[in-house]
Amino acid sequence: MVGSGIAGIQASLDLAESGYYVYLVEREPAIGGTMPMLDKTFPTNDCSMCILSPKLVDCGRHLNVQTLTNSEVTGLAGEPGNFKVTIKTKARYIDLAKCTGCGSCADACPVKVDDAFNQGLGKRKAIYKLYAQAFPNAYAIDSSKCLKFKNLNNEKLCGKCLKACQAGAINHHMQDEEIQIEVGSILLVPGFETFDPAQLALYKYGELKNVVTSLEFERILSASGPFGGHLVRPSDHKEPAKIAWIQCVGSRNCRINHGYCSSVCCMYAIKQSVIAKEHADYDLNTSIFYMDMRTYGKEFEKYYERSKKQYGVNFIRSRVYGLDPGEKRQHQHSLRLRRRYRHHRRIRHGRPERRLRTQQKSGRTGQRTGRRTEPVQLCRRTATDRRCHQPTGHLRSRRLQRPQRHP
Repeated sequence: MVGSGIAGIQASLDLAESGYYVYLVEREPAIGGTMPMLDKTFPTNDCSMCILSPKLVDCGRHLNVQTLTNSEVTGLAGEPGNFKVTIKTKARYIDLAKCTGCGSCADACPVKVDDAFNQGLGKRKAIYKLYAQAFPNAYAIDSSKCLKFKNLNNEKLCGKCLKACQAGAINHHMQDEEIQIEVGSILLVPGFETFDPAQLALYKYGELKNVVTSLEFERILSASGPFGGHLVRPSDHKEPAKIAWIQCVGSRNCRINHGYCSSVCCMYAIKQSVIAKEHADYDLNTSIFYMDMRTYGKEFEKYYERSKKQYGVNFIRSRVYGLDPGEKRQHQHSLRLRRRYRHHRRIRHGRPERRLRTQQKSGRTGQRTGRRTEPVQLCRRTATDRRCHQPTGHLRSRRLQRPQRHP
């Protein structure tokens, strides 16, 4: 099993229960993949670690599952039913049999680096554990950051972790290993790669600190994240008054050869907006700017409707084509969005021509308010009027973020 995200873990457990012996290969120091980074899951808003943690324990206890962390497949030979797989395991410089996961070594380590698990929003030590509930429950040493690796023969160079570890589990002289196993079949569960929004200069990701990716926002929301689950802006660590989600960044864009839909963005944006409102003890304004809302799964449409009616999330069908920082004097931590509205009519029952004839017979052809026209829709089932959620006509862009709480 190449890849140990939630899909690889579940597949390994299913096969193990069926009597097959499974090698679970993961290149990170711990299994779990992306799911430990998430705060909640949709559409039930269950804690992600509450779902994942029992499966981590099962992988550790099951006699038919052998976990190979810090490992990658480097060679493959044979035919279906008789494969020879070459696996290279990088040294983690910690003896898994001795390490108790106490964390004394990390407390003593003087080196701090950007934490990739927290998407660079926080710091970790050169000797670290990927996350609190990680399996294996053992630390690993980043050899590119550890001071001891500058000169292993110099006993006076750092070595504070060696003194702090009472179990004697640290060995800076460990070497990489390569093994070869024979298997009947191979399952590839590689997960995904995140899109770098810095490729799209119009969103100014990397220039403006308050422009974050979805995974970065997940770590902001998470109780195990760098801010302890407190909803704050990365720029000044103050609570935001308004938050905007921009959809289809990196997908449905033929200019960068990504014409496909990622299929998950709509739902996790809705989830994040709902969780953000739950974390805020004030009236937080949340808006989602989308092209098309694709809530295709079981209970997904109900979750979408509940976010609008119960939580008051704003859904704006438009295409954001620019981001500008707020005025330096008054809104130095705010952003302005430039967007275009999509001209469309929302049809509930029947074709537009049939609906128009029905309205003409009933004497209802629309009510004009200023420059906008709001068509009145007649529901054939209940014979009641239904107003369009998206009025037709030209809508001029307006200022989105104008912070009230922390200008």
